[in-house]
Parts: sequence; structure tokens; C-alpha cells
Amino acid sequence: MTRSTRELPVNKRRASAAPPERLRALKRLGRVGRRIAEVGVLAAAVAGLVVLGRWTHAYVTTSSYFAAAPAEVSGNERVSAARIQELSGLPPGTNIFTVSTAEAGRRIAAHPWIASATVRRRLPRQLVIEVVERRPVALIRAGALYLIDADGVVFKRLEPGDPVDLPVITGAGLERAEEDHPGAGVDVREALALIDLWEESGIAAQVPLGEVHVEQDGSLSVYTDREATNIRLGRPPFRRKLQRLMRLMRELRSQHAVADYVYLEESDDDVQPDRAVVRLRP
Repeated sequence: MTRSTRELPVNKRRASAAPPERLRALKRLGRVGRRIAEVGVLAAAVAGLVVLGRWTHAYVTTSSYFAAAPAEVSGNERVSAARIQELSGLPPGTNIFTVSTAEAGRRIAAHPWIASATVRRRLPRQLVIEVVERRPVALIRAGALYLIDADGVVFKRLEPGDPVDLPVITGAGLERAEEDHPGAGVDVREALALIDLWEESGIAAQVPLGEVHVEQDGSLSVYTDREATNIRLGRPPFRRKLQRLMRLMRELRSQHAVADYVYLEESDDDVQPDRAVVRLRP
């Protein structure tokens, strides 16, 4: 009995002492378990977000709450708001999240009268369309008559209802231009610059401009709108020549005379700055 009692504490110490390897293994298992649990939670969260995203997409692209009202259109004068909405391909009732605003803008800008178009959404159910229309400054005769803007873009063939009270650009080479791209070269740009200067200088109030003609040598002549007076201006610059022309036309008007032909000398020197060749109409 005495021996057994003595050996008992030794056996207890042996039984309670766990090997170090086993402890490390248990710790590793614990860390792995925690990581698996974390990954599982993360995967469940991602799956939940995917399901929620799909549900949200399905809702916003089918809900009548986002059905577009008639578009709000601005910047248009010649093309009606209804026509612009029709061109956009986005009729009222279209879900505003199912459309490409960039593609709608490109469709609208394909109209010849529209230089650019921007389409944007205004939540919850409004499409806003802003357009910039072209402003014709002249007609150009290239076989047929076409409208041309201040940038030299020939944007459409003249049709009934289009403005006709504009100067006409005619002359060398324009009739040979391709129908879809009638002349927009240097001569045409100089003619457009002259038309702009004609208005800016104030002479248009006295002598409305009817035609700008490009001569064979590239110089410019004009025909007035009322009296059809032929005025040979030559090459730019034209500002001083137009000032001389204004004085000349005032003098002719004071004498109740009409010029059939006016030729302004090419030299703008100070010796004879007002010299011009004039043939009066009988």
C-alpha cells in the first residue's frame, strides 16, 4: 500500500503532460478552422451581393418607376422637340436605364440641321436632350444649291422650306465638286470670310449682298442683291476696300445713280486710296 501511494503522483504528472507537437497541431487546426470560417463568411457575403446586384438590376431596368416621361429638349429652333425625341430612338415610357445616352446623341446628330446633341438622365424618369443646330450663312451652287454654315460645312441640299434669303457662293470649280461634298476649300472659306465682313462692316444695311463669285484666278467678285451691281474686289484683305465701297455707294445714291460695274483697284496705297473704276447703268 505504501509503494502504490508513492507511485501515484508520478503517474498523474505523466498523464497530464501533453507532448509539444500535439499542442502545436491543435493550434494549427484552430487557425485553419478560423480561416475557413472567414472565407465561408466572405463567400456568402459575395454571393449575397451578386444576388442583390442582379435583383437590383432587374428591378431598375423593368420598373415602371423609371419609365421616361417626354424628353426635355433645349437648343432647338428648326427641328421640333417631338422629332428630336423620335430621332433619339427613346420614346416616352422607355426605361431610362436600358438606353445608351451616347448612342442616342449620335442618332440625333445625324440629322443635317443638328451639329451636336447631348443626352443625359435626370432621375427618376427624365431624359434631357441638348442640341446645337447649324446656322446657315450662305448657299453654295455646286450643280444644285446647298446650305453651308460659318465653319464651311456643307450640310444639306436646299429643299422647300429651307431659308433662301442668303448670299449665294458661285464660281470656278464648284460645279465639279462631288454632290455630297461640294467645295469647302480655300476659295470657299475666303468667300465666307467676305460674307461675314460684309455684315460686320455695316455695308449690308446699304448694299445687301446677293452673290459672291469665285473667279478663275481665285479672286472674288460680288453682285448686290437689289441692283445686281457687279463689284470686283480681287484678293483679300477686304476691309479697306469695303470702306471705300461704302463711300462710293453713298455718293452714287446721293446722285440717284446706279452702278452697273465697280472695279476697286488692287493697290491700297495712300496716293490714290479712293480710286475705282465705275460704269454707270444707263
